[in-house]
Amino acid sequence: MNPNILGQRIKELRMKKGLKQQELSEGICTPSMVSQVESGRARPSHDVLVGIAERLDVSLEFLLADANLNMKVSSKYKMARGFIASRLYRTAAELLEEILLEPDARTPAVEVKI
Repeated sequence: MNPNILGQRIKELRMKKGLKQQELSEGICTPSMVSQVESGRARPSHDVLVGIAERLDVSLEFLLADANLNMKVSSKYKMARGFIASRLYRTAAELLEEILLEPDARTPAVEVKI
């Protein structure tokens, strides 16, 4: 699970509901933990994630959906970098093409240096 994607999703949903970090965290965790999760500096426990999902009126699966997709894309990208380092350019290009074809793949622009 990519903590940055998860944190962005939580912050976006919290703000849409008009909640402050204090209100979201009440009875679940500390406001500091919510802040750290939203900024990608901490990974919440399963119990905290369940509590946050309930407070935001979304399923846990919805909360984690993009985070899991991004992890898959990130893994492929890291593998492609390894292939490039090993001079297996065609294999790397195939993996990078798969990333581009991922539906809703939200990855930052990357520069490939050969």
